Amino acid sequence: MTKKQLIKTSLILLFIATAIIILFFGNPVTRYKMKNQLKDYVLEKYGSNYYMT
Repeated sequence: MTKKQLIKTSLILLFIATAIIILFFGNPVTRYKMKNQLKDYVLEKYGSNYYMT
């Protein structure tokens, strides 16, 4: 791979990653679901006294 191709590929990957991040974190419903999943994970891992809302 030439340097030019490498730069092009990394830019495409960066664009895809940015699009995914915007889709996941820009959508309030998805954000809410992810927050709940994280909460469940923390509750499972550390117990209910660790996570205070």
